[in-house]
Amino acid sequence: MIMRRLSIFVEGAKDKLFFDRILRPELENNYNYIEIIEYSQEEIKWEYINDFINSIKSTDCGYKKIGPNWAYDYIFIADIDNSPCITAKKEELRRRFPNLEQNKIIIVVKEIESWYLAGLDEKACRKLRIGCFNKTDDIMKEHFESIYYKSIHARRPITEFYLNIIENYRIDIAKEKNKTFKYFCDKFSI
Repeated sequence: MIMRRLSIFVEGAKDKLFFDRILRPELENNYNYIEIIEYSQEEIKWEYINDFINSIKSTDCGYKKIGPNWAYDYIFIADIDNSPCITAKKEELRRRFPNLEQNKIIIVVKEIESWYLAGLDEKACRKLRIGCFNKTDDIMKEHFESIYYKSIHARRPITEFYLNIIENYRIDIAKEKNKTFKYFCDKFSI
């Protein structure tokens, strides 16, 4: 039996929290070992990430064989931010990380906060005392923070707000509300 390992490169702590709490349990159905790496940390050099990606890559099937029973793969997650389109963002990332393969890049539209809010149904929004969204594809961090600061949660650290969202998260709802989240889930059979 082949043991499968997946490295997920994410921008920062909020992304890592999301992938760790929401998506890791789903991905564990297909992978034996999952590591989540924050690549936007100041102490991590781009060359290190580029070399790490190169060590994962292989010429067959996108997996690097680690001994006779291991297969190693990766995905690279990034917010679209101010890029005009997903293709432009992927090209920007590949200039920074030349070893990055185009088909391993997943772009979040607009930012990870849109994926957080996508998973809340009306009941969860009432419970959290925030407005509900039909679609979250245009949500940016600033909009998310505005929701937080106007809510009853503003008296507590914003990390608690993220955790409250995670406690009430529904993947099926998120797939309906955010196209790039649905794309990710479809790609990984979630």
